[in-house]
Amino acid sequence: MHWIGFHLDDRTPRNSPLGARIEVHTKEGVQVDYVVTGDSLQSQHPMTKHFGLGALAQVDAVVVVWSNGKRTEVTQPAVDQYHRLQAPWDMLVVAGLPYSAPSHVFTHALFL
Repeated sequence: MHWIGFHLDDRTPRNSPLGARIEVHTKEGVQVDYVVTGDSLQSQHPMTKHFGLGALAQVDAVVVVWSNGKRTEVTQPAVDQYHRLQAPWDMLVVAGLPYSAPSHVFTHALFL
């Protein structure tokens, strides 16, 4: 039985993976999961997601849609291992909401 896992890098609050949608595309269809935390009393969830593949030994693509709408796509990632993915570098959190500043604009923001 095969599997694939992803750890969305949460080492800096500037690039928080919270709210990200992970899609695993195979010839059998698409599996979807979301990165959430604190949705249960006195609990948190890791930034790691695990997808069972059964007998499938290949993943066609993985798409991560980050909370700011940006996308990261990985084609044919290796199975039976975890992959570390990092949010786009220009994600900011302003007033608790995701914000992505245009690359030519300098902005002052509170990095939570």
